[in-house]
Amino acid sequence: MVRLARFIIALIVLGIFPRSILQGQVANFSMDTTMGCGSLRVTFYNTSIPDAGESIDDYDFYWSFASSVRRDTARVSHVFNSLYRDTLIAVTLTMRHRNIEGKTALHRDTIRIRPLPNAWFQIVDHPLDTLLYIFRSGKAPSDTIAYRYTWRDVSANRTIRVHPNANAIEGTGASRIRRDTLVHVFASNQVGYRTMRLTVTDWYGCSAQFDTTVLINRTLVVPKFFTPNGDGQNDYFYVQTNGKDTYRLEIFNDKGQRVFHSVSQSIMWDGIIETSGQPAPAGTYYYYIEAVTGIPARVKGFFVLFRQ
Repeated sequence: MVRLARFIIALIVLGIFPRSILQGQVANFSMDTTMGCGSLRVTFYNTSIPDAGESIDDYDFYWSFASSVRRDTARVSHVFNSLYRDTLIAVTLTMRHRNIEGKTALHRDTIRIRPLPNAWFQIVDHPLDTLLYIFRSGKAPSDTIAYRYTWRDVSANRTIRVHPNANAIEGTGASRIRRDTLVHVFASNQVGYRTMRLTVTDWYGCSAQFDTTVLINRTLVVPKFFTPNGDGQNDYFYVQTNGKDTYRLEIFNDKGQRVFHSVSQSIMWDGIIETSGQPAPAGTYYYYIEAVTGIPARVKGFFVLFRQ
């Protein structure tokens, strides 16, 4: 009996013994991919086999992702989305005879779609009077797969660091998330605007990148003018800070009278005189900025307020 079975299998492999004698209709399909990320287009190839003595044209085919019958038996494509989470999608092909009620066969398979990695990042610290910058990535799920973080200085066409996994885990339980942090000291000849890029790739090969332009400078960059006219452009006297240290800001008019002062982590003036609540007139003003916390630093100078 064993010899007979082996003989029949050999005939099937050689194409001499037809499969249809041993089995009825068989629903089946293959896919050009079974895993992807974000929005994934999958092409399905219908490899179903009709019953003995019948043609494939005797059957209708229904895909679980389609609302109507597919009479084409070769292939069909469909776009799946991850819904911003790791998703397993079941796909079913139903093979149904057109003339014989109840003559049906099914085949099921699954597709895995992951969301694109989060490549967003920001500057979280920059001590004044230094070229040290600390960048931190956005949240990544604290799951079991590995994320690779590649930090590049695009302006210098140079990779700063490749980190095979996030180095900080925050939260507990289901709220656990991961981040990656880059601490980098720029060279003195790299002062100015530079483009930084973070590329995040997960274990499955899904990848995303984010670019941002950063002003590299030892000192605070103070604007030379501003125009508080409500047009959405240069409406504030604003000095970018690291958002962590506290600064004292004092502004004086050309007569030496103080028109505004603040102690805050942000350095900004909207052009309103603090004592009267009235708009400050156009003219030249003088500023004094001092770091209250962090590395000691003092900056002073002047700027012009324009009004129309």
